[in-house]
Amino acid sequence: MSGNRQAISGTERATCALIGYTAGAFVVVPFDRVKVLMQASAGETASPFSVAYRVFARDGIRGLYRGLNTMLLIAPYTVIYYSVYDELLKLQGDHSLAPLSAAICARSFEVTIREPLELLQTRLQAAEGKLTLKRVIAEQRGRPLSSWFQG
Repeated sequence: MSGNRQAISGTERATCALIGYTAGAFVVVPFDRVKVLMQASAGETASPFSVAYRVFARDGIRGLYRGLNTMLLIAPYTVIYYSVYDELLKLQGDHSLAPLSAAICARSFEVTIREPLELLQTRLQAAEGKLTLKRVIAEQRGRPLSSWFQG
């Protein structure tokens, strides 16, 4: 590592990535849920607040947090990203473009392997009413592998 940064172990890095992602997920999921619902009903002109209120009135706090379970399943992929990024950074040495190329490669790899979970999360968040992760997976199973990477 260069500069004044103190080296941390892989375990510390993984722990920090998981804690940061998990904490962020609890903040982001309600906003993401409202965003997905607004995108799914593009013809309507409802405000984000009214969409959130409607979801909360119908399904309670659990309605706003629909999709959290799949978002938490994605959490280990942050460890993959940071691990790959750090290894690529070390391999490239002090080249001025090393951080950029390491980030591009690490994110491309990580997004490719987590995309199926993103699909499940979006399907859960866009659904109205009662829909479980188990049911979404069952519906998706009969589709071709390429359908897991749409979007």
